[in-house]
Amino acid sequence: MKKSNMAQAAAAAALLLTAMALTSLYLSHRQTSRTGTVALPPEQSGPAGQPAEPGPMADGVAVDTGNVLRVIRTLDRPREYTFEVESTLSYYSVSDTLRVRGAVKGRRSKLQMVSAAGAVEKEVVVAPSGYYAWQAGQASLYSGALGGDWPQDGDLAAFCDEASRIPTYEDVLALGEQNPDCLLDAGYAQRDGQACIYVLVDNPLSGAQDSYYISIDTGLLYEARSEKKGRIIYQMKQTAFQREAVAESQFTLPNGQQITEE
Repeated sequence: MKKSNMAQAAAAAALLLTAMALTSLYLSHRQTSRTGTVALPPEQSGPAGQPAEPGPMADGVAVDTGNVLRVIRTLDRPREYTFEVESTLSYYSVSDTLRVRGAVKGRRSKLQMVSAAGAVEKEVVVAPSGYYAWQAGQASLYSGALGGDWPQDGDLAAFCDEASRIPTYEDVLALGEQNPDCLLDAGYAQRDGQACIYVLVDNPLSGAQDSYYISIDTGLLYEARSEKKGRIIYQMKQTAFQREAVAESQFTLPNGQQITEE
């Protein structure tokens, strides 16, 4: 019995270390103004593990490893939308799946962590004033400051991503600028009918190869995975997205406090 408990503890610790390594990749998001429109020919595709086909931009420039960083900078997140995402961390036979429903309104985000059956288990609000989290159906609340001065919109998006266990795809910008050789492949790809910018990165922080599929339509990460020594150690996918108005009631805490934009 003790050996079994020790084995379970070791497996849990290994999974935690993997999660910590992946979380270290979630760097700050930087939003920029849209400088052009990217058009994707529908017949092109880049399946996982295969080189992406180059596709012309509206100005006639093809996306490749030489310019993909500039193309990524042209993408904006919508100001107001709802989404659902599912991510899985894996360590050999041990895995952990997180399912998140989210709502974003300007500089505020509301996240719900849900079970496989769809029941809400935990809720989180990220806003300029701080981070607020509570177990579903309970009145007790954890709150904390985000640190320093109120962050800019991009920084708030990074906090939202991290709480959702989504890699902030602009990490590619930081990695690529530090070491352009880490960009292994880039181009256009179709994922479930989504027109995406695809980039494959050799990530020295985790020792894995990370692939990102960024939706051209929404400017959001649609799919990502990390593969190390032939094993997929992390994967995520956006399972729903809707541009829609988000009600102010989404940002009401269990104690009745309303979290405002500022």
